[in-house]
Amino acid sequence: MKKNSQLISPFPYVAAFSVQMINGIVGISVPINAFLLRASPFLIGLIGASGGITYSVMSLFFGILSDRFKRKTLIFISTVLYGFSSLLYFLLEEPFFFVMVRILEWMSVAMFWPSLEALIADTQGENIDESFKKFNISWGSAMTIGPLIGGALISLWTTKTPFLLSASISFTLSISTILLVKEKPRREKEHFSLAQSASTETTVIKQVSLFSVLSSIFLFSFIVGTLFSLFPAYATDLGIPAYEIGLLMLLFGTVRTIVFYYAKYIEMRLKKAGIFLTSSLIFAASSIFIVNSNTASMFSLCFAAFGFGAGASYATAISFMLQWGSSKGHAAGIFESSIGLGYFVGSLLGGALSELNSQAPYILCLLLSLAIFSIQAVLLRKNQ
Repeated sequence: MKKNSQLISPFPYVAAFSVQMINGIVGISVPINAFLLRASPFLIGLIGASGGITYSVMSLFFGILSDRFKRKTLIFISTVLYGFSSLLYFLLEEPFFFVMVRILEWMSVAMFWPSLEALIADTQGENIDESFKKFNISWGSAMTIGPLIGGALISLWTTKTPFLLSASISFTLSISTILLVKEKPRREKEHFSLAQSASTETTVIKQVSLFSVLSSIFLFSFIVGTLFSLFPAYATDLGIPAYEIGLLMLLFGTVRTIVFYYAKYIEMRLKKAGIFLTSSLIFAASSIFIVNSNTASMFSLCFAAFGFGAGASYATAISFMLQWGSSKGHAAGIFESSIGLGYFVGSLLGGALSELNSQAPYILCLLLSLAIFSIQAVLLRKNQ
């Protein structure tokens, strides 16, 4: 049988690395720029939330669309749009307009990730877990250096420099997509439903309910949305310099990437349900400590723990969603939409609560983590 071209091409993993790196660069730069332009905590949260709701709504749409059209076309369009949004961030001086640019930015991201994930899942002759191990390490390692690069560029040059670098990489990647991706045509339409996915592997469903998977996706994205949307401004207000904020994001990403590499070994020890329960507890404990921290060294312990929980729950959840079901684009869309929903709610509620107390968003993370842990524990007990 002829091998699928994606098996011998490193492009999907290079693309995942590149896009996640610039997403990390822009992610740390936008709230710092907004803060320095005198945006209120609520507006900073609204900027993050606008991206989250856009991603949540559009990921499913573009995931379904990628099952009907060429995935490389969507990847090309998405990278062009991301480059354009980076240029707008560079030009604008009014933080309110960041909300509209954020919508455009995350529309492009919503187009990119489901299409790329489905492209990787389409590979034949390679275990899907091994493919997504490479994928997770690619974007995970990029996330470790993206915020660090963003923070360094801001500290060494100007707050606008990261956006120029992001635009340059985006446009280079769009050209590379046209030249390097040779997608194998799909001969028939595929259909996907959560019921079909849940019924395909009964031994897994006996171990972990679909609610546990989706709630875990929502929780880790809620946590990440809160941290990445609000923490840079929160830390800046505490007097922590941008490069140290970047180092904290680097630590988060490094731990998460290490967990991606050892995800299968961790799953063998804890099982899927155990990973979701453990991650929820880690998020709760980390949220307690972040409320009582005020220096970069103290925050480092919290971010390392957050990285472990996010890495374990993400790797297990994406494997669950994409391994069972025929329509990879649709499944990837559901997965990414759940992430977008958590990011939206975390950013919006966190921003609103920040108006009352700057530590309130992390108290909310604590309460949500404990609530989801309790529900997951009850469901696991019933299934057993």
